[in-house]
Amino acid sequence: MEKEKLQGIIDSIKNKDFTLYFFTMDTKGVAKYSIKHTYDIVQTLTELGYDARILHEKDDYHVNSPIGWLGDSYNNIKHTSIEKDKLTIKPIDFVIVPEVFANVMEQLRMNNVPSKNIVMCQSPEYIFELLKPGKSWGSYDFYDVITTNKQVSDYVKDLFPTVEAYEIPVGISEHFKNEHKLKKPIISIMCRNQNDILKISKMFILKNPIYGWLNFRDIRGMAQEEMAHILDNSFLSVWVDDISGFGTFPIESMKCNTPVIGKIPKMIPEWMIEETEKGKELKQNGVWVNNVDEIPDLIAEFTKLWLQDELPEKLFTEMQDTAKLYTTDVLKEKTKEVFETIINNRITEIEKLMQ
Repeated sequence: MEKEKLQGIIDSIKNKDFTLYFFTMDTKGVAKYSIKHTYDIVQTLTELGYDARILHEKDDYHVNSPIGWLGDSYNNIKHTSIEKDKLTIKPIDFVIVPEVFANVMEQLRMNNVPSKNIVMCQSPEYIFELLKPGKSWGSYDFYDVITTNKQVSDYVKDLFPTVEAYEIPVGISEHFKNEHKLKKPIISIMCRNQNDILKISKMFILKNPIYGWLNFRDIRGMAQEEMAHILDNSFLSVWVDDISGFGTFPIESMKCNTPVIGKIPKMIPEWMIEETEKGKELKQNGVWVNNVDEIPDLIAEFTKLWLQDELPEKLFTEMQDTAKLYTTDVLKEKTKEVFETIINNRITEIEKLMQ
């Protein structure tokens, strides 16, 4: 490519005359908080003056997958449909694809799309779902990945040594806060598998009929404000998600000053562990177990302590210390930092082609 054209690309990037496309799955109107994280990043980039937008496959995205559960503050985010819009991706553009869509990565490579390509990896368990045997992200010219925490970044770099990893932590919405000091006999429960919800609640009532008056609330798929309201009123929350890459729900609970009983996922999140003289240990910011079958007995024990007003103060202190690390301000700061680095690296790549 001629030096003049390359210089033109560099000038356009420096002037923010490019588009950041975030390929996003259709949730069919169901709340999915990995999608919210993407929208938070797009919203932040838009506020910073970038042309950042959600890229979706079908034109009926807004019809079949309304985003009302996110709240009105996201209404101004731009959306582009591959099906309807005349999409022309240029060398100055960036395309960000979730880890599960290896097929989309392959299509971009096969069609010689000239953009800078980036993986958004929030759930490591999905990496291999559509990735062909023997292929890596580098096979499709994806050499940068954005994750939510260092554990996921380390995991990804171990799999794909050629990638450069960056972390943008989840920012918990301001809707999640402690307004109701007097909690109600509600147990908010969030499990990826509905069978776990049924098992935990039925085992608990079977073994503890004296507590049959407690109300288990399945809060999967709820809009942010409704979910925050219920969590704030709950005296306890329960979380089971073996393949979680971060674990948003426990932090949302902590923001509402609602203690969590949860199963430790396959990849222990950074907010659950701390370095001590003995090495890495679980924090006391929740009640963490290795087996779902332990949870009903722990709920009973916790309920007894709650009714007697004997819950340990250290639990609430640790919860508050953890919750304050994950705010929208931190997300915005890290988004700015990460994308400035990626964009500057892109400029350096092009400058090398001019030499």
